[in-house]
Amino acid sequence: MAFSVVALAIQYKVQLLAALTLGYIAALCIYRRFLHPLAQIPGPFLPAVTKLYQSAYNGRYYMQVARLHEKYGLLPKQEGFPLRSILRFDLA
Repeated sequence: MAFSVVALAIQYKVQLLAALTLGYIAALCIYRRFLHPLAQIPGPFLPAVTKLYQSAYNGRYYMQVARLHEKYGLLPKQEGFPLRSILRFDLA
């Protein structure tokens, strides 16, 4: 009885889809944290890899942004590398 790749893919399609999804998420996290051009900007890990960070603060995210500025300086990472922080300050 010979097994083909297609037959295995059909048999294990849920597991294959889950493995591909987790692999994509892991590759995206590695890229955003280490390989992105803005990866050298200091900040916590979670905002560096996802845009869901501010949803955990339920409308009080502005207080967390103030804490991030105190801890990491002028340009902390927020929500997956937005340049919004650069526009808030006069860097001249």
